[in-house]
Parts: sequence; C-alpha cells; structure tokens
Amino acid sequence: MELAISTLFNYNIPFGEMLSILSKYGFRFISLGPDRNHSGYYTKNGLKRLKDSLKENNLKVISIHSPLDKTLDLCSTSDGTRLLALEAVITAIDSASELGKANVVIHPANNPSDEKVNEQWNKLKYELLEISRYASNKKINLCVENTLVDDGLELFIRIMDSPMYSNIGWCLDSSHLTISGDMISFIEKYGHRIVDVHLSDTNAKDDHHLLPFQGKIDWEKLFHLIKKKKSIEFIHLEVMMSKSGFENPVEFVKEAYDRGNKLIELWKKA
Repeated sequence: MELAISTLFNYNIPFGEMLSILSKYGFRFISLGPDRNHSGYYTKNGLKRLKDSLKENNLKVISIHSPLDKTLDLCSTSDGTRLLALEAVITAIDSASELGKANVVIHPANNPSDEKVNEQWNKLKYELLEISRYASNKKINLCVENTLVDDGLELFIRIMDSPMYSNIGWCLDSSHLTISGDMISFIEKYGHRIVDVHLSDTNAKDDHHLLPFQGKIDWEKLFHLIKKKKSIEFIHLEVMMSKSGFENPVEFVKEAYDRGNKLIELWKKA
C-alpha cells in the first residue's frame, strides 16, 4: 500500500516547484490533474520535461486525469468537439504508456445535460468503444469516475451496466459517492471493477476536495465496503488547498502526507 496525491491541489504552483515540494515532504507517487497545461504531458517537449522532473525528484506517475474542458466533451452533439475530446484522451493514453503504464481516468461528460442524456449517450458510446479498445491495445487501464448526480452520473451508470465496456474500470471518487448518497449500493454493484480511487473528504453537500478527516466521510466504513470487493494499491488523494484552511503549500503537503498515512493505517485495519 502506497500513498499518492494529485497535482490538482493548487495549479498556481509551477509544476516543477510542486514536484520538488511533494518529493521533499515524503511523496513518491503522483497523479496528473485534469489541467494538462500544468504538467504539459500532451506535447512532445512537455512530456520530456515532465520525465526529467520526475526523475530529478524521484517521483512516479500512477494516473492521468483526462481534461475536463467543456470544449473537450466526449458526448458533445458537436462532431468537432467530440473529435478534439477523443484526441485528448488518446494523447493521455499515449502519455500514460510513456510514463510506465499509468491509469487514465475520464469523466463520462464534461458538459452534462439531463434533458439530453439519451442524445449524449448515443454520442458517447461509440467514442468510448474506440477509446477503450485503444487503451487495451496499449495495455493501459482506462477507468471512468463516478460523478455527481447533476454532473453525468446517469452516463456513468450506463457505462458500468453495458457489457460493451467490461474492460473499463471504475475510479471511485469518495466525495462524489458520499454526496450522491449511494455508497453502499454502488460499491456492492460495481466494487469489483475498482481500478483507482480519488480520495477527499466532504461535508456531504459540497465537492470541495477537503483533506481526509476535515469532513464527514466514515473512512472505516468506506474502506470496509471496498475491501470486501477489491484490493487497492494506492491511497490516492485528490485534495485541494482552496477550502482546506491552509494557505502555505508546504504546510498543506505535510498535512496531506500525514493524513494520507493515517488512511493507510485505517485501510490495513478494515
């Protein structure tokens, strides 16, 4: 069991400086957040700089979150937008392969609409089939994240329930699952497909990506439910500074490291 953290915790920190801080205060594994401009992995030169910085700081990437831009939406009714989104995810998969078989996480929709869910599904399902096949050929784990109810959750359920996508895993987001109120039923039904986890705390209303133990999540209960279905390799924090009460990134990283290790101990006991 290892500890990892997403780089989305504060995009105002230059990427190289962020890696230096994370390495200095104990982290050895990171994931790349959805703002690809921060890490630059999507260009040839950016990927080279990323590799150099990882080597310099003794860090390894465990996953890449595909972009969340509305202009890169896999279920858009615009053919041009879907093509750009498809290219963005393919690039993330290629970069994940270059970085040592990292997972790639996608959202089912970047611009969801309850009124257009059937239309969006009809667009998404074909793009997703191409992406999943490409990821399988590259031997990359592709996983879809459970979103909030009004943020594409219905599409997530359709993906999970469709036999066409049995090779797509689940990235379990602890805050989204808690806010949606379906923790037990979702883990019972889909827990065997967990590939990655995005762990943050919540007050059960707002998706603020709080540090563990700053909110209301019952971590012992969550880990017990997960462990009955699937073992996980990483306690993967997807937390943010903005609502944490920390203004100094060094203090935030140190606190995240300490709280993440407490989660590791809870997992071992679950």
